Amino acid sequence: DLRQRLVVIQLELLHLNDEIENLCKELNVVSLENDIVNVKDNFIRISNDIREK
Repeated sequence: DLRQRLVVIQLELLHLNDEIENLCKELNVVSLENDIVNVKDNFIRISNDIREK
């Protein structure tokens, strides 16, 4: 089911996002961190749109 797959992907993305944020802080790479936040926000928006349909 597409919704179940989205839930799994979202959880993996959030975990990956946390790891990348930690790495960015260690490396002091703000631009990469901002890009990752944008990707996460876009995914959440798309995921929510799909769930509503």
